[in-house]
Amino acid sequence: QLQVFEDKGQYWDAWNIAPDYQDHPLPAPVLESIEWVEQGPVRQRLRVIKQLGDSTIQQDYVLDACAQHLTVETEVDWQACQVVLKTAFPLNLETDQVTAGIPFGAISRPLNSPDPHQQANGRSPLGNGQISAMKPMGSACSPTTNMVSTPSPASCA
Repeated sequence: QLQVFEDKGQYWDAWNIAPDYQDHPLPAPVLESIEWVEQGPVRQRLRVIKQLGDSTIQQDYVLDACAQHLTVETEVDWQACQVVLKTAFPLNLETDQVTAGIPFGAISRPLNSPDPHQQANGRSPLGNGQISAMKPMGSACSPTTNMVSTPSPASCA
């Protein structure tokens, strides 16, 4: 699920996501096409292309024959300014920590971190420009990966 929010930043445009960005949702990207790219006995690949203004988002959903997981490969031609794009995977689960891959390993962090920087919107930094979050929603949590924040229009020339 792709989610889009306006984000003018609290202090700095590209490096600081405003704590209230979720209060400013924007219309979801528009579906352009869905097509099977691979349909073999070893791998299935479904390509979904969406448009958000002048930005194009391509997601490949890949399922290998013996895999116990679905891989989502995302490529973005990003042309938006002051916008946050989130890829969310709503799940019905309960947890008090999140574990995520980082270069050369994995890291586990508490959902309710005492670190005020991580408390902002329940985000847990992962490095490599990725952010992972799980926000309790009643008895369910919504893990989120790959947030993209863009600078102000003056920086987008």
